[in-house]
Amino acid sequence: MIDLGRATRFAILGLLGAVAMAALAPVSVRALTVFEDVSAQAGIDHVGVSKGVSWGDFNGDGWPDLWACNHNFQPSLWLNNGDGTFTDIILQVWSDSPGLDTHGAAWGDADNDGDQDLLELVGAAFGEGSHPNRAYINQGGVFVESAAALGLEYPDASGYTPLWFDGNGDSRLDAILCNRRRYITNPPNTVFLNEGSSFRDVGAQIGFLPENGSNFAMLSDVSGDGRLDLMLPGYPFPSVIFDITKPVLTDITDQVPGLPVDIRWQITDAAVADLNGDMIPDFFLTGDKGGSDVYQVSDQELAFTLRIYSGPMGFDFTASGPVSFALYPHPWLSRQHIFIGAGGVHPDDLNFTLDPDSTWTWGIAPADTSQPEAIFVGYDPDLGQWTLGTPLPDAETWNGRVTSTSPVAVVATRGFRQFAPYSQDYVVLSGDGGYVTTLLPKLTACGSVVAGDFDNDMDLDIYLVSTGPVANLPNILYRNQGDGTFLEVTNAGGASGSKRGEGESVALADYDRDGFLELWVTNGDEYGDFGSGPDQLFRNLAGTRQNPPNHWLEVDLVGTVSNRDGIGARLFAYAGGVGQLREQNGGMHKYCQNHTRLHFGLAQNAVVDSLVVNWPSGFVSRLYDVSVDQILSVTEPAGKSLADAGQAEKTAKPAGPELAEAFPNPFNPSTTIAFELGEPGSIDLSVFDLAGRRVARLASGPYPAGAHQLVWRGRDAAGRQVPAGTYYYRLSVGNETRVGKMILVK
Repeated sequence: MIDLGRATRFAILGLLGAVAMAALAPVSVRALTVFEDVSAQAGIDHVGVSKGVSWGDFNGDGWPDLWACNHNFQPSLWLNNGDGTFTDIILQVWSDSPGLDTHGAAWGDADNDGDQDLLELVGAAFGEGSHPNRAYINQGGVFVESAAALGLEYPDASGYTPLWFDGNGDSRLDAILCNRRRYITNPPNTVFLNEGSSFRDVGAQIGFLPENGSNFAMLSDVSGDGRLDLMLPGYPFPSVIFDITKPVLTDITDQVPGLPVDIRWQITDAAVADLNGDMIPDFFLTGDKGGSDVYQVSDQELAFTLRIYSGPMGFDFTASGPVSFALYPHPWLSRQHIFIGAGGVHPDDLNFTLDPDSTWTWGIAPADTSQPEAIFVGYDPDLGQWTLGTPLPDAETWNGRVTSTSPVAVVATRGFRQFAPYSQDYVVLSGDGGYVTTLLPKLTACGSVVAGDFDNDMDLDIYLVSTGPVANLPNILYRNQGDGTFLEVTNAGGASGSKRGEGESVALADYDRDGFLELWVTNGDEYGDFGSGPDQLFRNLAGTRQNPPNHWLEVDLVGTVSNRDGIGARLFAYAGGVGQLREQNGGMHKYCQNHTRLHFGLAQNAVVDSLVVNWPSGFVSRLYDVSVDQILSVTEPAGKSLADAGQAEKTAKPAGPELAEAFPNPFNPSTTIAFELGEPGSIDLSVFDLAGRRVARLASGPYPAGAHQLVWRGRDAAGRQVPAGTYYYRLSVGNETRVGKMILVK
C-alpha cells in the first residue's frame, strides 16, 4: 500500500441519517460569533432598493471590494480602503446609464488578462421590453461597457443572475444567464460560450434547454464523480442536474439518490456546502417571504403591498375621518393608473387625501381593461368603509401607506391573507444511500442564505436574511453543532438587521482580512419608503472574543491550464484529524456573489497537515504543513500537458494510482477511502470479506485524474449492515491494482 500521509487523516463527523433540528427556540449559544453593524464607521450610507451585491477585487490589491446594482438606480462600487472603510468610486470608473432593471452580477476574469471583469444581468424592462445586459470589462481600472461587442446583450430576456464556468475546458470563462420567464416572449436560460474575442449563444447546441426560467444556478459535485455539476432551482429542487464534463450536457437528475427534493413552496435561495463534515456537498434551502400583505403599523397607519399577478385583489378598511394615501408603484406607473370613486377620477399626485364626506369618492369605477395595471380606491357610505384594490387580473405591484387622524382598521382582504411566516427551511444532507431531507420546524420568511464558518470551529454555520412583504423581520443565525444540526443564536449574534426596509440579500467576505467572515446585508427588496432600506456591513468580532482565537486559512486560486479564476476546483484541507471540503463554484447564489477567496476555519490547530487542490484540468496541487492565519495563493502547475506539469511541479499528478489507508481504521460506523489517479481512467473500488467474496462495490466506471474519496458505511450491496470483522478494499485501474485492509468494530 502507498501511504498518502497526512492527506488522509480526516474524521467523518456527520450523522449521516436524518438530521434533527435541536433547540430551535433562540438559545444562549456561546458568544463566539458576535457581529457588529459597522456601516456608519465604514462609510456605507446607501438606502434604497438593492437586488443583490457581489464581492470581488476591482483593483487587484487583495482587499475585497463590492458591487451593488441598486435596482433601477445608479449602482455603487464600494472600494475597500484597507482600513475598515469603503469609498463609492462608481462615477470615477463607470459611465453607463443608470435606471436599468438590473439584478445579479458576477465578477470573473472574462478576458483572461489578470483582472476581474463584471457581468450584470438586466430584466428587459421588467420583462415587458428590451434592455441589454451589461458586461463591464476592466481596462486599467476603468469599467468599459462591452456587452454588444462581446455578444452578451440578450436584450429580451428578463435577466436575474449570471454564473461563470468553464464549460469546454479551454481555460476561458463561459457564462450561464439565468432568466425569469415572466412572459412567453421572454427567452429562457442559456449558455454563452467564450470564444476569446466574443461570446456565442450555444444553449440549444449543447443541450441546455430548461423549460422554465430560474433566478440563479449553482455548481457542486453532487454526483460524486469529482467534477462540479450544474443545477437549476425549481419545483422540485433542483429542477435539473447536468453533467457538464462533455461537449453536450447530460441530464443526470435521476441518477443522484435523494435528489431532487419534493418541496412544498418556492425556494428563494440555496446554499450548497458540506454541512455535516463528510466532505460531500449538502444543501440548505430557504423558503418564500410571501406575496401581498396589509400591515397595521399603528392605530392610525396601514402599510401594504399588493402583488397583483392573479387578481382580483385588495382590502377594505375603516376610518372615521379624512384618509391620506401615499402610493409607491413601479416606476412606469403613475397617477393616471389610479381611479377614485365611481367616476374614476385621477388624483393630482401619488400622494393624496380623501374625505368620506366628499361624494365624488363614493363607489368604485368600472374596470377599464385597457388599463390592466390600474388600482381603484373608493368609499362605501352605507358600510362606512374604504376599498383599495383592483378587479383586474394583472395590475402589477402597488405599495403604499394609508394614514388618518382617526383610527384605521382592516375589515377584510380579497385575494390574499394577512401575512405571517409560513414557509420552512430544508436541510438536505448526504446520508446512507444518498441525500436525506429534513424540514425544519421553525416558520420563516427568508430571501437569501449563506453558509460560512463564522466562528472558525471547522464546521459551516448558516445565516438567513428575513422579511415579510411589508414589515422587515429579524435575520437568523444558526450555529452548526458539527454534524449538520443547528442551534439558533440569539439576536443572530448581533446581525439581526434593520427594522427598516425589506430584507433582500446577503453576501460573504473577509473584508478586513482578519480570518473571520463578514456579512453585507441589503434591505431594499421593494420600492417606497418601507420597501427601501439600508445596506448594512456586519463585522465579525469573534476573533476578538475568543481566547485564544481560532485559527484559519484562506486560499486564492490562480489557474494556468484551467481558467484563471479556478472555477471548478475542489479543495481539501486536513488538520487535527478533520477534513474539510471547499468548492470553487464562483460563490453565486440568488442575485449575489460571495467572495471567491476560499475560507477554512481551523479551531485550535496550529498547522494544516495537508491542502489538496483538484484543478478542473485534472492537475493536483498538494501542500504539506501549511502555516495557519494567512491568505495563501495557490497557482496551478504550469505546462501544456499533464506530463509537462509533472516535470514542472512536485505537486503534480502521481505516476500511477495511489490508494490511501482507510480512515478512521478501525472504524464504526463509517470510514473513508481516499485514492488518487495520475490520469483519467476506468476504476473499480470494491470491498471484500476474508473469504474473498465481494461485499460492496463503492465505485465503477470512468473517473477523472486527481484525488478522490469515497465513504463506506459498513453495508453490503443490498444495504444491509455487515458483521464486525476484517475487510479488504481493492482499487483496480487498468492493469494496476492496489489493496488495503480495514477493521469494522462494534
